[in-house]
Amino acid sequence: MTAYGAFLSRFEKKPEDGGGQPDRVEEESESAYLTANFHVARAWSRLEDVESLRQSLHAYEYLDSYLRRNRVEGMETEAAVCKEMVELLPRRLAERNSQERAAA
Repeated sequence: MTAYGAFLSRFEKKPEDGGGQPDRVEEESESAYLTANFHVARAWSRLEDVESLRQSLHAYEYLDSYLRRNRVEGMETEAAVCKEMVELLPRRLAERNSQERAAA
């Protein structure tokens, strides 16, 4: 995850531009950028703690927004997966939250 984070940080907006994730990445780097984001989102979702699931949801929400806004050709399957995960992860988070409360 550290290597992906370092790679993805190269695409972040400059602080004077508001910082954060880009609205669009240059076309020649877009596939690598999106694939790295997918791997990070998936890795977070594999961990079962609430904070990791929140991180995963945040990553999938960003990807879903990016792909809807930019209509990246060849990423239709990934866009469908993102949309599905944005719908499923809140339920998984709620279940995990209730499990953690019951265990406490």
